[in-house]
Amino acid sequence: MPRLPVPKLSDTCSRYLASQGPLLDSQQYAETARITKEFEAKEGAELHKELGAMNAQNKHTSYISGPWFDMYLKSRVSVVLNYNPFMSFVDDPKAGYTDQLVRATNFVVSSARFLKCLRAELLKPEIFHLGERSKSKWFERIIRFVPSSLSWYGAYLANGYPLDMSQYKNLFNSTRIPRPGRDEIVVDDTANHLLVIRNGHMYVFDVMDADGKIFFTFTRRLCFRF
Repeated sequence: MPRLPVPKLSDTCSRYLASQGPLLDSQQYAETARITKEFEAKEGAELHKELGAMNAQNKHTSYISGPWFDMYLKSRVSVVLNYNPFMSFVDDPKAGYTDQLVRATNFVVSSARFLKCLRAELLKPEIFHLGERSKSKWFERIIRFVPSSLSWYGAYLANGYPLDMSQYKNLFNSTRIPRPGRDEIVVDDTANHLLVIRNGHMYVFDVMDADGKIFFTFTRRLCFRF
């Protein structure tokens, strides 16, 4: 994927003023525009220069990655309510599939299959579609033969925009370790176990063997039951 470019300072200031227009009256907007123009000519120009230098020194990632991780890992507000996503489930239309034991087993097996595909780099790319061409079967058949260094541009020509999937590696076997000032994200790529918390007790069991083979669904169900 091409790197996220650093926007021009003038463009950023223009977009900021455009966002403020509907919120301010004429006098407030005029004052905001004056301050913005002054910022663009003084502090903003210097900060933009520093941002460009930082971007040039970190060509392996986006210029926004460092500040974003700092914001996330330095924050001391509740992680559960403010950052971590959660899922809620509706009843399964299939008879018997809403049972908590069955649902937990199916969820774990599906997650393990997803993890195997992730580790083998076989996941279907996430694409933001702006039309029907990039959703078509012919697009999927053709784009797979395009070299990875050019595939983004091929998708762009079909009005599809591949999304960054680099954070997928943190979906599994990862945890946030508290540190002074800035916490640390640690990932164990070798882990094959699952932790279940129930009634204040913690239970750990493997869902895959050392070779990455998923244990039988029946085995997982027995683990959840007992």
